Amino acid sequence: MKGLVNIWILVTLFINLLYGQQADLTKNSLSIKQCLLPKTHPIYVQLHEIFTDLHQFDSPDHWRKSGFYVNERAHRGLMVGSHPSIQGYLFKKFDHSISQKEQILNYLRRINGARNLSKFIASNQLKFIVVPKKWLFPLPKKFNNTKTNKKTYLLVVEKMNICGGELDRTGEIEQCYRNIDIDVLRELCMVVFNFRGLDSVLRNMPFTYQGQIAFIDTERWARKRDGFLLHVMPFLNADKKAVVLGVIQELQLAAK
Repeated sequence: MKGLVNIWILVTLFINLLYGQQADLTKNSLSIKQCLLPKTHPIYVQLHEIFTDLHQFDSPDHWRKSGFYVNERAHRGLMVGSHPSIQGYLFKKFDHSISQKEQILNYLRRINGARNLSKFIASNQLKFIVVPKKWLFPLPKKFNNTKTNKKTYLLVVEKMNICGGELDRTGEIEQCYRNIDIDVLRELCMVVFNFRGLDSVLRNMPFTYQGQIAFIDTERWARKRDGFLLHVMPFLNADKKAVVLGVIQELQLAAK
């Protein structure tokens, strides 16, 4: 029975690759204008009310003092915060050690990755993969660059209802991967095959409480990486590892 199930999965994937839409990794550029949070968005006006302190982004502590919940750790200068008055969204902003140009380029890469993955999900009718929406938000004029007077931006991210225990081998995310359903695993293989840069550590592709896998870090979506699901495979049993290897082989054949 297991053999028949695996064969059915591989055949389904092969058909999807032949007739479904594959990811286009050549679409690497989006303009700032294309990525702006619409002025009609429900939180647009509120954002102007909570970003008022010119020193908010000097450090995580400064940002926290202005009423935000801010992660203790700023990875590579990127601070992540949320505000109690705006539910369902995260805000990401680099500190002053990163140039304005690099900040914008980084935000655009993240938005581009999220939008391309979203299109792939829709075109292939994936049910178990989700990606948060992301936008640029121009901060008030007082935050403009003092030398060039150019606008300063931050990244607005839709907050996902993700499981906990991201750094704990006995945590919820890890247990979800140990018990991953074959249909979910199949779709995961499709995504990481087409978006090699998204094949990452578990905390960047956690499970949600709705039983889906959320690709929350889309910065490196267009990069090339060796190996497949290297951080997932240790949590899979022998049968599921065999499914992954078989699916990837079929995808490679179909892509030739």
